[in-house]
Amino acid sequence: MTTNKLFIFISIFFIQSALFAQQIFEGTFTLACQNLEVGESATIQWIASEGYHRMDFQSSSEQGSTSYSLYMSHEASNVILVSANNKIEIPISQFNTTSPVTHFFSAQNTGQTKKIAGYNCTEYKLFGANGYATCCVNNEFILSQPPVVFLSHGVFKALADNNIQGIPFQLEVFDTKGKLLYSQQITSVNTQKPNSSLVKLP
Repeated sequence: MTTNKLFIFISIFFIQSALFAQQIFEGTFTLACQNLEVGESATIQWIASEGYHRMDFQSSSEQGSTSYSLYMSHEASNVILVSANNKIEIPISQFNTTSPVTHFFSAQNTGQTKKIAGYNCTEYKLFGANGYATCCVNNEFILSQPPVVFLSHGVFKALADNNIQGIPFQLEVFDTKGKLLYSQQITSVNTQKPNSSLVKLP
């Protein structure tokens, strides 16, 4: 598995906010993802607690199925991949920052709204040198301490740079010709705080 494929999933994006009405999220998101560039789909359980994050992947492609977990935190500038009995440390510098899926520089409110997984979201269009994306953001939740990797590049950084507050519940990424490359959507939200031992870096 390449770090480019991994980062397509973990460029997912959370953003801080100073708005009092928002809730700091500690719980579990379930996501459905499709990476059409490499013919891969995945279901992800994303657990967040006290600035630590674990993503459990069930991924399938033409090459077969696999499961693995990613561990991230607000303290570490790397990602830990755990699969079976293997543990791999991946520095941020190895992630692909030029892919249309990870490289955006501006955002525009489309004026459209959607309800996704029971939550109201505002739609934005993100623009990059190699493509564009539509991103539906819910502003009820934030993470107080996003992983370092989210702050470096990708959708999270694009939203932060454009002062957009909230959590993207849906993302679709296109190349410059309008071909869909990648899609991701939160399908359910569990707001029960998990035990922090579930998300600590192994």
